[in-house]
Amino acid sequence: MTEVLLHGLVLPATRRPADAPAHVRLACNKVTALITPAPPALRDFGPDQMAEVALTHHALLQAYCQVGPVLPTRFGTLFSAQTLVHDHVAKLSNNITNALQILAPLKEYTVRLCVTGTPPLPVPPVQSGRAFLARGRDQRTARATLANRHAALQQELMRALQALACQLEPAAAPRPDRLLDLALLLPAAAVPDLIALGPRFEAAAQDIGLDLRITGPWPAYSFHLPVTEVCNGA
Repeated sequence: MTEVLLHGLVLPATRRPADAPAHVRLACNKVTALITPAPPALRDFGPDQMAEVALTHHALLQAYCQVGPVLPTRFGTLFSAQTLVHDHVAKLSNNITNALQILAPLKEYTVRLCVTGTPPLPVPPVQSGRAFLARGRDQRTARATLANRHAALQQELMRALQALACQLEPAAAPRPDRLLDLALLLPAAAVPDLIALGPRFEAAAQDIGLDLRITGPWPAYSFHLPVTEVCNGA
């Protein structure tokens, strides 16, 4: 038997994207599974080989994301035969259909507020011990002021995002250089308002050594069936 990778799930009426990597559409009751043959010896792949498989997984889901709702499966979901994919997905098709219908009017984006550098602090020359102590005090004050401005901008941006999104999901592995690192699910009608946050906050962010990045739309990687039901108020 040939092993297959299950990448995602779509509604049967979803058209096949012209730019999608080669794949098979497998009808499973009320939904369609997106599968590809698993490379031989997949379990023995090194990091570089596995990265290529991951890129194909993402490219396939991203292509479908542009034409309709797609529910991603965890990368590396492996079945020993195509018939087992059919049986597994068919049993869950009612729940999957509900999730896809909930996702249909929604889009996932990522928002990151990153620290790019610290604006230089003035370093006036000192001619006495008192002046040296005063300079140190002034620099500490300046750093505290900068931290307060970072926090204020972060909070203002967070309030704006909460007003737009039906769900916010923090990054699984936060990084110290990112004051915000969020995946958000929002109605497609709210996407222009999200994009407009870039120009609205960009100058203030750059002035204090921050960079705002808004990217998407992405497949709904961060949102699975129980969460998407909450998005719809179910």
